[in-house]
Amino acid sequence: MNEQTVPIGSLGRVLNLSERRIQQLVKEGILTKEERGRYPFLSNIKGYVLFLQARVDGNSSGIIDLDEARKRKLQAEAMLAELELERSQENTISVSDHGEIVGKLGDALKSRLMVMPSKLAPALALESKQGLCKQIVEDEIRSCLIEISRVISDDELRIKKSESGAKETSKAVSSSS
Repeated sequence: MNEQTVPIGSLGRVLNLSERRIQQLVKEGILTKEERGRYPFLSNIKGYVLFLQARVDGNSSGIIDLDEARKRKLQAEAMLAELELERSQENTISVSDHGEIVGKLGDALKSRLMVMPSKLAPALALESKQGLCKQIVEDEIRSCLIEISRVISDDELRIKKSESGAKETSKAVSSSS
């Protein structure tokens, strides 16, 4: 038995949609059209309700693509495996260590920059040659950068020592049990 078909205007009044919006939904595959200007009534009501439910649930298409879900799962598993590999090769640091290092860098940079004017002002006030003034400022900037690089290298050594200490501790604990 064939489903009852209705004109676009009747379907639009029932769904509270304009004729143009119904045509857009047909183009998107949400509603169906049987013949010129005629639309299956019940299947389009059901299709529109499913479309609205999917929008409320946050799934715009309303259909869960199993292949897409599998791809996403495989990608996530691959990313986790890569992260574990990086950790085992000691190419990553923890977020707390990163925050500590960035904080120390910020503190060192701020303290050096805040001291720079009072440190350089007397030397620059005595100089009248532009080239010499430039050299004094550049030397101080280089000194500042060297200090910052020392902060970075000191933290890298500290992190490596703490990680190797943790490994040795875990080996000692496992061998004693």
